[in-house]
Amino acid sequence: MKIAEKKINAVSKLFYIKGRLDAHSVDLIEEAMLKELENIEIQNLALDIGEVSYLGSSGIKLFLYLNQKLKSRNGTLVLVKITSSNKRLLDAMGIGEFFEYANSEDEVMELFSNA
Repeated sequence: MKIAEKKINAVSKLFYIKGRLDAHSVDLIEEAMLKELENIEIQNLALDIGEVSYLGSSGIKLFLYLNQKLKSRNGTLVLVKITSSNKRLLDAMGIGEFFEYANSEDEVMELFSNA
């Protein structure tokens, strides 16, 4: 599991996640995300998950938690470059509509440009 980050603006960050997002690896991601949520100014997070080869229930739980926390700040969680199989998984669980989606970093920049 690899993770990198990029600041978009004062209230928004983009994280690049690569590898498996399962019970064994989610702790690394969760630690980075919770650290960001400690910063009261952060309202928007984008997770580039285009290179996530496996999305397990622990990863989905983390997405739901982050989404709830950001919405309580009038913010947004955006899933970037989600694979069709992972999108189908979220839709089959009935939670696909809970998230915002982007196909590229440019779309994320546009979404967060007014933040």
